[in-house]
Amino acid sequence: MTTPSRIGVLGGSFDPPHIGHGSLASLAITAANLEKVVMVPSGDHPFKLHLGQTKRQRFEMCELFASLRTGIEVSAIEVEKQGVCYTCDTLLELQQIYGPRLCFVAGSDLLFELSAWKSPELVFGRADFIVFAREGQKNWRDGAIAATQMLQNEFNANIELVFENVPQMVSSSQIREDVHKWSHLLDLEVYEYIVKNRMYEIG
Repeated sequence: MTTPSRIGVLGGSFDPPHIGHGSLASLAITAANLEKVVMVPSGDHPFKLHLGQTKRQRFEMCELFASLRTGIEVSAIEVEKQGVCYTCDTLLELQQIYGPRLCFVAGSDLLFELSAWKSPELVFGRADFIVFAREGQKNWRDGAIAATQMLQNEFNANIELVFENVPQMVSSSQIREDVHKWSHLLDLEVYEYIVKNRMYEIG
């Protein structure tokens, strides 16, 4: 009997989605031997309650973004939901669609937030994690390893840390501040959508 393939889950506000997200998804597919990566634009997020664009706009940008790439698709599971969305619940719903073998794709900055999420034991019970450590603050490598060990000990988390060939990403917030300056990090179709809809104070 063939073992079901693992499906990657890449969550975020994607406000806007940029080529760094694509690089991260592609790297995850290769490093974790994933069948594909599902982008899940956040709905009403408990830690980001004042996102600048509508849920529908962010979802539509992600659809444009994914249509240009192989191995990436988009789920509207959170943007169609009313009220605050929690990762533990989203993962359960994704399991019902894609099967039980999920792999959450994240940057190492997330390691220091996970224990504060709702029901982290359920989060780690419903998905493995592949975490890409981004060089940055002092002792970033040691910090990522220590945070991973803590989560493994406390929640029996299955976390794979990746240090090699991790792209340095500009943040979506930087792009929002000056879309024209960072337009080379956006797909043309996404950039045209932003301009057409006069987003991020353009026009």
